[in-house]
Amino acid sequence: MTFYDLLLHLYPQSFRNEYGEEMRAMFQQRRTQASVLGAVPLWIGTLAEVVANAALVQLDILKQDLAYSRRMLTRVEALLAGVKPADALTLGIAMALCALMTVLGGLAPTLRALRVDPITALRTE
Repeated sequence: MTFYDLLLHLYPQSFRNEYGEEMRAMFQQRRTQASVLGAVPLWIGTLAEVVANAALVQLDILKQDLAYSRRMLTRVEALLAGVKPADALTLGIAMALCALMTVLGGLAPTLRALRVDPITALRTE
């Protein structure tokens, strides 16, 4: 894997899948046309360009995701019978219930495993 391929991993995978081959081809063409002395400015410019553009693409996807989440929260609000989706008490209770269910779900197998003698279990297998 070349250094340019590693730089392309700064972009989201969906972006790389769509534009990655074209970007590699364009960079290869620019690298072929650059002289020996022009290779350093080419790499510096490419590094700056990829980092800046990748950040912009990541921010754009984040903005789209946040807008989608906001739209979904307003739709879910009607189903919550007057409880706001961002209500701290509601979120705290939901998290506590999830943690309690996780602990209780793992408790029965753990207690059963504690009662088994390891030597006996290995002999029967």
